[in-house]
Amino acid sequence: MWLTWVGSFFLAICAIWLVNRLHHVYFTLREFPTVGPSGFFGSYWAIKIWLSEPDTLLNEGYQKYPNALFKIYTQDGWTLFTSGEARLAEMRAAPDRDLSFVEHINEAFQLEVTMGPGVARDMFGRNAANVMNTVTRNLPLYFEDVRDEVNKACRDNFQTGEDWVSIPVLPATARIVSRGANRMFLGPELGRNIEFTDLMVAFTREAIVVGILLRTLPEFIRPIIAKLINRTESYYKWARPHLESMLAHRLEQEEKFGKDWDGKPNDYISWLLATNCQATTVRDLVFRVLGVNLPAIQTTSNSLGHSVFDLAQNPEYVEILREEIEAVVAQDGWSRESLQKMVKLDSFAKESQRLWGIAPGNSGRRAMKQFTFSNGQTVPAGQDIMVTTQAIHLDEGNYPGAREFRPFRWAELRSRDEKSVVYDFVTPSKTFAAFGVPSRHTCPGRFFASMLIKQALAYLVLNYDMKLEGADRPKNLMLGSVMGPHPTAPVLFRKRQAKT
Repeated sequence: MWLTWVGSFFLAICAIWLVNRLHHVYFTLREFPTVGPSGFFGSYWAIKIWLSEPDTLLNEGYQKYPNALFKIYTQDGWTLFTSGEARLAEMRAAPDRDLSFVEHINEAFQLEVTMGPGVARDMFGRNAANVMNTVTRNLPLYFEDVRDEVNKACRDNFQTGEDWVSIPVLPATARIVSRGANRMFLGPELGRNIEFTDLMVAFTREAIVVGILLRTLPEFIRPIIAKLINRTESYYKWARPHLESMLAHRLEQEEKFGKDWDGKPNDYISWLLATNCQATTVRDLVFRVLGVNLPAIQTTSNSLGHSVFDLAQNPEYVEILREEIEAVVAQDGWSRESLQKMVKLDSFAKESQRLWGIAPGNSGRRAMKQFTFSNGQTVPAGQDIMVTTQAIHLDEGNYPGAREFRPFRWAELRSRDEKSVVYDFVTPSKTFAAFGVPSRHTCPGRFFASMLIKQALAYLVLNYDMKLEGADRPKNLMLGSVMGPHPTAPVLFRKRQAKT
């Protein structure tokens, strides 16, 4: 009897799923033009293309519909994309109650399911912007600390001698970024604690994979599956012993003396508690520490990894960079200001990010209610919209030789107008959106990320020779909206040799 009941229940679930899928495929967003295969079976082929060649679909849509929104069937269902200047301006101008960046991120990483309510707002909302603006103001003060940690992390992760040594790039850059970021966020004790910083790297990688898997599932089943595959609670238990005494002391001092007390450390915890964040317990704060590491490590280590592969692929540029770095340091020493004077180094990092990117599409928004663009296209509530970032970056109209790596492209542009900051690594524009389109939601951590990336590159350039292990640059990982350097591919390193 029970087998009959179970079978009937299973058939009912399958029928509901089939009806919902047919309705979604054929009737959702019908007024938007489609790029790629469609239809019940075609949608599965579209998902395959999206996961392996998202740039192909985005470039097609970018060319066909330059001033309109179009849809692609992804593993998440229909996703809207746009790139037209008018549409981007409307997205930027829309208030968060209409088009929400925070809710888009929350959905993309399934933060509410995996980390609990409130974390997304504290990680990516106004509180995060306030905290990261404080980080930016403190960069000159903390430059030497970050430089010290990054340099030591480079030495620890690229241990070499006179002979060439094969070292996997992305695991090394992730550890370097984790140590540099946590040195500034939490101080030297935790920034130099290898067990803790490696834990942050592992959490970041796993959280992204779990988020991607969960958002492919129907919403009603996500909490159930999350209990099976989400290990955030385990990471909380592993991280808590490293943080508990410090966090408990902070909360106790805040309760006794208010937000301003003698001896209050100038770090991430203090900056976060100074906002109206929802963290009121040690548990809350541990989750915020896990949360701040997620964007800090993932995107920054990917960008640094791309730059390392570019150095190894183009060793002829290493000597040019060495000459610039050594000249600036000889005149001004090491400081954030001297790092900003390394124009060619800045250009190299920006060109690497332009060409390889962080994601094929970013600057997403979620419609919180029905939203109509000025061209008449109406986006229903709950629908995500993405910007075709990679297609913009590879547009020959925006960049001559757009698919070529021209490391000093930006330095040459800046030489025509030395006072302009538009060509700086950290400056977004309508044609450079790696940190997001210019808006109130442009990545507030980009100044810190830029400083960390360039400091690591400067150290590597001054102290190592690099080359690819094979003839060709390892292929990037591309899995739909996730894009980065090959996760395990090595580069050959050795101690810098004297010029002959």
